[in-house]
Amino acid sequence: MNLMSVENPTGFPVSGQAGISTKSTKTSTNKPKRGPFVCAYDYVDENGKLLHQTLRYRDPKDFLQRTPTGDTSEPWVWSLKNCPRIVIFNLPKVIASDEVWFVEGEKDALNLEKLGLTATSGPQGSKAWPGHVRKHAIHEPLRGKKVFVITDNDDTGKKHSHNVCRSLLGVAASVKYIALPGLSEKGDVSDFIEKLGPDEAKKRLIELAASALDHTRPRIRRQERRRRTKDQMEGRRRIFEGPCLVSVAIQRAFSRQLQGRHREISLSLPWPHGQRRIIRSL
Repeated sequence: MNLMSVENPTGFPVSGQAGISTKSTKTSTNKPKRGPFVCAYDYVDENGKLLHQTLRYRDPKDFLQRTPTGDTSEPWVWSLKNCPRIVIFNLPKVIASDEVWFVEGEKDALNLEKLGLTATSGPQGSKAWPGHVRKHAIHEPLRGKKVFVITDNDDTGKKHSHNVCRSLLGVAASVKYIALPGLSEKGDVSDFIEKLGPDEAKKRLIELAASALDHTRPRIRRQERRRRTKDQMEGRRRIFEGPCLVSVAIQRAFSRQLQGRHREISLSLPWPHGQRRIIRSL
């Protein structure tokens, strides 16, 4: 499992096994006070080597990221800013699977794993995904796979899910966007599983995945519309620059300019939706 509970993950003083002490204490990490520690999520490479870690807190809900340094005196850097490689959660199992469920949080991914489904998520929440795609190609392990993107029931979650779908177009074999029915505001797949129970939730998820439309289809339709529009514009350009019309325009231009009676050319050209008047000063 990529879930690790550590006795004192932050370096802050702890109170029994409840997590971090609520007393105000400054440490060498210079990190602000957090609520009780819940667990740590390991992000590992293909061989299981730890690359970075996300720590979960509660009361209030919060997350911190850190990168191992290999130095016993300062074992962690509390940031992913200089992390050499950032990967998706549960990477070894993602690589070994042909079908992957993408969710917003590590907790949701672990709950889907309990149902026997291979699931993953990205670190640092929804806003960090586009940057990780550009800098670290974090979506590459999903190349050639069938991906089901489950959205949380809020605007941020829906926007993130659409960003993930767009980043996987042309990478994954197929991408399906799934909005779970019956969720409350800000509900997620963990709430869905808790509400229906594991067996019924898994059955409904598989049914939703089978009926969901491939997210690449709207993109294909848009590309087809762009192609048709481009062809229409090319046709209009040919109409305007056709040899007969250009010849007529040149004749009229020279005729009127030589006679000195007009200072502009006015032409009525055939157009797909009626005539169009072109005026050009001489």
